[in-house]
Amino acid sequence: MLAQRLPGILPPMSNAEAMEVAARVIRARELQIQRQGACNAHLNNAAVERYCTPNAAGLAILERTIADMSDRSRIEAGHISEAVHISEAVALRLLDRNPDSNRFLTKPRSL
Repeated sequence: MLAQRLPGILPPMSNAEAMEVAARVIRARELQIQRQGACNAHLNNAAVERYCTPNAAGLAILERTIADMSDRSRIEAGHISEAVHISEAVALRLLDRNPDSNRFLTKPRSL
């Protein structure tokens, strides 16, 4: 079973459930490649900015999640700052992986 091969990563599930999850992952990867020519993991900063920038609602959800993790009932300035910082950190991480910022997409790696 797929779930047994990934202990601690996937919750206990039947082989049928694991195959359904695997099919969803494969479909998501296919959609990413159709949309942007590479899976999300291989995007550089310019591609992340183009394809992965959250809209206002997405940023609000991130801010809300950060506030919840801080056990706060209201979103505070620090939560907004942290959400922006997370977005910047992701971009910097991608830049570290691909310092050639003139390229739109990095070379896809083998799976």
